[in-house]
Amino acid sequence: MLKKLAFKILFMGSIVLFLSAKQQTDYPKQQTDYPNIVVFLTDDQGYGDIGLHGNDDIETPVLDDFASQNIRFDHFYVSAVCAPTRASILTGRDHLRTGVHWVTHREEVMRSEEVTIAECLKEAGYATGCFGKWHNGAQFPEHPNNQGFDEFFGFCGGHTNNYFNPLLEHNGENIKTKGYIADILTDRAIDFIKDNREKPFFCYVPYNTPHGPLQVPEKYIKKYREKGLSPSLSKIYGMCENIDDNVGRVLDALDSLKLTDNTIVIFMSDNGPATYRYNAGMRGKKAQVHEGGLRVPFFMKIPNNENAKSLLIDEPTAHIDLLPTLLDLCNIPYPANVKLDGISLVQAIEGDVSYLKNREIYTHNQPWEVFEASCSGGYRDGQYRLVLSRERETMLFDLNADPLQENDLAQEKNDLLKAMINKYQAWFNDVVDGGMKPIPISIGYSQAPVIYCPAHESFPQNGATYSGEHGWAEEWVRNFNTPDAYTLWHMKVVEDGKYKVKLKYACSKANVGSNIEISIGDESLSNRVTVPIELEKKETNIPDWGILEMGVVFLKKGEFPMILRAKTMANTDAIHVKDVIIEKVE
Repeated sequence: MLKKLAFKILFMGSIVLFLSAKQQTDYPKQQTDYPNIVVFLTDDQGYGDIGLHGNDDIETPVLDDFASQNIRFDHFYVSAVCAPTRASILTGRDHLRTGVHWVTHREEVMRSEEVTIAECLKEAGYATGCFGKWHNGAQFPEHPNNQGFDEFFGFCGGHTNNYFNPLLEHNGENIKTKGYIADILTDRAIDFIKDNREKPFFCYVPYNTPHGPLQVPEKYIKKYREKGLSPSLSKIYGMCENIDDNVGRVLDALDSLKLTDNTIVIFMSDNGPATYRYNAGMRGKKAQVHEGGLRVPFFMKIPNNENAKSLLIDEPTAHIDLLPTLLDLCNIPYPANVKLDGISLVQAIEGDVSYLKNREIYTHNQPWEVFEASCSGGYRDGQYRLVLSRERETMLFDLNADPLQENDLAQEKNDLLKAMINKYQAWFNDVVDGGMKPIPISIGYSQAPVIYCPAHESFPQNGATYSGEHGWAEEWVRNFNTPDAYTLWHMKVVEDGKYKVKLKYACSKANVGSNIEISIGDESLSNRVTVPIELEKKETNIPDWGILEMGVVFLKKGEFPMILRAKTMANTDAIHVKDVIIEKVE
C-alpha cells in the first residue's frame, strides 16, 4: 500500500510543504515525474494561535479552511526552541546528532556534512529555494547555499531587529528591501515558484514571525485592540493573521499557475508560543518541554487523494518525520550510510496508524553535553510524558487521562518514572556521541573569501560581556575595561595564506586612542581607534558601525582561537565590537 501511494503521488507532478544525498544516486530521467515541494514554517506560533484550535479571539481563515479540508496531525511535536527544530526538519535526525543544541553562540550551527532534504531533492533535479530565517549557520560551509539551496533570501541568525524595510541577504549579498518582512519573503517565494513552474521545485518558507520584536502593520493590530486584547497580544495575533494572508497569497499563486492539483501543502511552527496566552489549556510554552512548548499545528494537503481529505491523525508524530515522509512520497532514495531518526508518515496517511500508537519522542533543550548536567529534557510515548525540569525536578504525566498535565504521577508510579529516565539517558548518550562542542568558524574557502565573525558567536571572558543578557543574534560585545578582558571565537583556517582583518566597532569620544589587538593562534594585529562612533539612542540601540582596519596576517591551516582585547584604554568600556571581518587576499 505504501508503494502504491508513493507511485500515485510521484506521477501527480507537484507537492507544496509548509514548514540528502551527498552521494550520487540514479534518478528517473523525467524531472516532471517529481512533485513540487513548498514548506511553510512559522516562528513561535503556538498550537493555540490558530482559530481552528479553539481560539475565538484570533482570525486565521485561510489556515482554518486549509486544515479542516486536509490532513491534520494533531499531536505533532517539535523541539522547544528555534534552531533545533530547523535542523531536525532539514535532516530527519535528532538535532543533537547534527551539532545543533541551542540558539546562539554557534550552538545553533548544523554540521556541513549533514544530509539535508534540499540536497536530496537538488540531486534529483529540483530547483531549491529558502526564503526566511535560516538559523543553522551563517558562514560557508554551513550557509544555506552550501546546504542544498540554489536560492537563499532572508537572514541567517536567530532573529532580526527590524521588520520594516529590513536589510536581508540574497545568496551572500546584503539587500536593502522595502515593505514588511513576511510580505517581502512571500513575494520572493512566489517569484521562485513562477520562475520554476516548468520543473520540480522545493520552496522552503521559514517565516520569522510571530517571533519578537512585535512589529506588524497597524491594519493588523486595530481589530484586536478593539476586542480588548493587550497591546502585545494584539500585535502577536496581528502577526499571525499576516501569516495567514501570506499563506493565502501562495495558495492563490499556485491556483493561477495551475499547480494546485499537483501540489502537497504542509504548514507547521517551530515551537510553542513565546508568551503565556491561549494554548488549548496545555501546560508550558516555548523553551519548556511540556506539551505546550512542543506540540504545534501541522497541516498537510495531498492533491487528488480523496482518502486524505478532512483526515485527523491523533497519534504522536514529529519534525524528524518530514524528510523520510517527503522522500517516500517522491520515491527518492536516502543515503544508506546515514542514520535517520524520523519515520515516514505515508502509512498513516493511507489509514494505518497502528505503528504510531506507542511512538517514543524525545526532547532536549539545553547545551550541556552530559546527561547528569542536562537541565531540561522530556520523553513521551503513546501515553506518558516524562519531564526533567530546569530545577532537576522530575515529573510524570498520563496524557491519556490528563492531557493538560495537572496531576504529577512521579511518586505514584516511581518504577515507571525510573524506567523512562533510563530510556531518556540511553537516548541522550546515543545522540550526543559525536560531541556538542561549538563548530568553529571556517576561513579560507575559495567559495567564501570574505567571512563575518559576529560578536554573538564569540565567548566574552574576564569582564567583557554581551550588550544584552544572553548574547542573542544582533547583539555585540562590550565592557573591555581592562587588558585582561577579551572575547574569543573558535576558528578553523582551511588553507594557508594571507588574510586581511578588520572589525566593526563603536566607541565614545572619550575612548579615541584605545589600542585594540586581535590574535589568531600565534599571530596578532593591533591598531588604535581614531574615529569615534557613538551609539545611537533609539529602540534597537544599533549604531552605524565604524570599520577599523587591523591589517594583513599570514595564517597556517589549522584550528585556533581568535582573541580580541583592548591592550590600552583611553577610558573604561574601550570599544563595542559587532563583527570581525576576515578576507583571504592570497
